[in-house]
Amino acid sequence: VVHNSYKSMYQEQRKQLRFVHLVSPTIDKFHVIGQNRKDLPSERMLFHYVGYGYPTSNNGNIFIRDARPQQFVEFKIKKLLKLMKTPSFYIFDCDYAGCFISAISDGYKDIAKKDATQNKMPFNYDDWYCFCATGPDEKLLSDRNLPRDFLSSCLLSPIDMSLLCHILKYYYDSYKGPDFP
Repeated sequence: VVHNSYKSMYQEQRKQLRFVHLVSPTIDKFHVIGQNRKDLPSERMLFHYVGYGYPTSNNGNIFIRDARPQQFVEFKIKKLLKLMKTPSFYIFDCDYAGCFISAISDGYKDIAKKDATQNKMPFNYDDWYCFCATGPDEKLLSDRNLPRDFLSSCLLSPIDMSLLCHILKYYYDSYKGPDFP
């Protein structure tokens, strides 16, 4: 249900958006990203990772589902970068998300060096953006009155989230006490 709402919100933002919806993807499903890059070589691609419910990692790798239910495998960010290439846009809404910024930067630098040594056509690996919900050593908020995917909610429904935050701030300031949820 949540993933379907993400899909509809993204499509509301841009009607021409080509959207690949991967819910709990496996390694095999991740190769769809590489096929989309072949079909759209100069278009900006968006990768939105909501890590709630997945194991946490602070080494710049993400977790994806194994073929077996409830099993997770670590997916190296460098593999994702090779599939996505640039121009690209990343959103990480998970614990320790800030570590992805350096992982992406270092990964693209390594790919560029490897391409240069193999005399491949030069490619601009500096054309990427990244939004992260937390710093490299921070966890997501655990306020039961706020959604766990707080960054995603702010990006996809900013008016609703600003109203929610305003209401909560008013009640926190006005009705301090043990009875407030």
